Amino acid sequence: MASVNVSEIITRAQQAADMDDDFISQSTWLYWANVEYKKLWNRMARSGYPWAVVETSITITGALQYNTSEPVAIVGFRGATTTGKYFRIPIVHPANLTGANITITGVPKMVAVTHDPTNLGNELVIRFWPTPTSSTQGGITMLAIDKPKKLVLTAPGGDEATNVRLPNGFEERIVLGMARRALGKEETINPAIEAEIRDVDTFIDNSISSYLLRDQPTVHDVNEPTHGLLPPYTDWFYP
Repeated sequence: MASVNVSEIITRAQQAADMDDDFISQSTWLYWANVEYKKLWNRMARSGYPWAVVETSITITGALQYNTSEPVAIVGFRGATTTGKYFRIPIVHPANLTGANITITGVPKMVAVTHDPTNLGNELVIRFWPTPTSSTQGGITMLAIDKPKKLVLTAPGGDEATNVRLPNGFEERIVLGMARRALGKEETINPAIEAEIRDVDTFIDNSISSYLLRDQPTVHDVNEPTHGLLPPYTDWFYP
């Protein structure tokens, strides 16, 4: 998996569009890079590809709900017994959360995720049933795909990056998308670019499909310890 600098992405897009002058400003190229990057990132997540999965530990306090920042997708929830064994906590629709308004404590058997209506959709509300307490289990982890960082050319901040890291050369889709936008600005359609985009789209879809088809037939017993190798994508939730 190669790391490609944002400046290289812009240069490749300029070459693909055959534009080596300042007809398109650097800030516009950068804006397009971010747009295409986010589109590709979301596409990968929505395809069920467990890309860049991060683990977030939920500090159990006995509360009826927990709030978290909205990711691109929640892959699943994993609980742990007091002896360290992992178990899956299935995601259910909020309407199907048994006893949602009843305080029953114990090891959670299901979880519902909704948007926080008071936070304009920027946070998610997580509710477990039964309500877990620190004395009934060994911890809960949310596995999710975070939103991509904003691409910049220099001096990245905490939520910024000067490079992209994608598998199998997927960044070419960003390059071609930027090139098509540049050609559109001068009201030009390049059949070669369009053909390349179709080829890359097919390659990405086939790569994701091959990955999922290879893994899905594998049977995992989530009720037994797996030495930390429990598959992270056991449920999906798209905000």
